[in-house]
Amino acid sequence: MDLQQLVQQNLDDLVASGTETGLQVAVYRKGELIVDAVAGVADLATGQPVPGRVAAQRGATPPPGSASR
Repeated sequence: MDLQQLVQQNLDDLVASGTETGLQVAVYRKGELIVDAVAGVADLATGQPVPGRVAAQRGATPPPGSASR
């Protein structure tokens, strides 16, 4: 199981258990997006799912010091 699959499975488990309703995890390594996982809903009232690739869609950048040099 690769890192993407491991993170996705953990998110799915958190939502399935009721611990979380919706969440996203993005992991950058040396400026490269290596994990982008989502699970659950963003809005309980509408049931709208958490959108994928939020960081990329909004033009977010990795945290300082994480970009390759």
